[in-house]
Amino acid sequence: MLRAETNHRRFVESQWQDTLVFAGYAQDAWVSGQRYQEAAWPALVALWASYNDHLIHVVRTTSPTLLQQTRAAHNLDELAWRPVPRAEPATLGYLIEDYVAHLEHHLAQMRRLVAA
Repeated sequence: MLRAETNHRRFVESQWQDTLVFAGYAQDAWVSGQRYQEAAWPALVALWASYNDHLIHVVRTTSPTLLQQTRAAHNLDELAWRPVPRAEPATLGYLIEDYVAHLEHHLAQMRRLVAA
């Protein structure tokens, strides 16, 4: 859920920014503060699915030009799951693809847990 919330902001803000520089966040504090462990699993899954459905809408309605626009200034070397060296330009499209790859990684982890 946390990545969806954080990347939602990044995907939208990058539409009017000239950079892909974003603030980080205190992941453990966010998880603790929202008390996910105390929430009903079906409700969390429904929220996660709904949030990601909205992100699909955001991505589909983002201009292809914006998705492909290279940005010299970024901090994806710090924030991306698959980092981009700071000296190389990056795109919003890459940031979105990185988010999806990270989601797929976590889904594979969950599938392995369920299968065990």
